[in-house]
Amino acid sequence: PNAETPGGEAAAAATGAMAASTGSGGREARVSRYREKRRTRLFSKKIRYEVRKLNAERRPRLKVRF
Repeated sequence: PNAETPGGEAAAAATGAMAASTGSGGREARVSRYREKRRTRLFSKKIRYEVRKLNAERRPRLKVRF
């Protein structure tokens, strides 16, 4: 039946390759790394370029726009 379906063997091989790539502890390691990174995210405002901030403060504004 797989030979009659277009790409039947290729699809089966791709599925097997995907299952093999997950490994035994690979997903658990990736999930724990994701959770660790998520816990340490900073959502506070951070000024990356002080010069840009200074230039923005110096620009004349018209109705709140530059």
